[in-house]
Amino acid sequence: MAAWFCGRCKVKMEEVDDIQIFYGEVDLPEAMGIRCPGCSQEYLLEEYVINELVAAEEMLEGK
Repeated sequence: MAAWFCGRCKVKMEEVDDIQIFYGEVDLPEAMGIRCPGCSQEYLLEEYVINELVAAEEMLEGK
C-alpha cells in the first residue's frame, strides 16, 4: 500500500482493521482502512469499499 499522510497533522497514517461503520441504523462489521495516529481521522481503503461495501449496500437495499 502507498504511504498516506494526514493533511491536518502531516504524519504517516496507520493501516488498521477496526474502523466502525454504519449503514443507516445498522452496525456493519469493522472495516479496513487508514487512521491518523495524531488526530484519529479515518478513511476506508478503496479496495475494501469496492469489494465489500458495494455488495453489502446492494443487499441491504434489496437490489
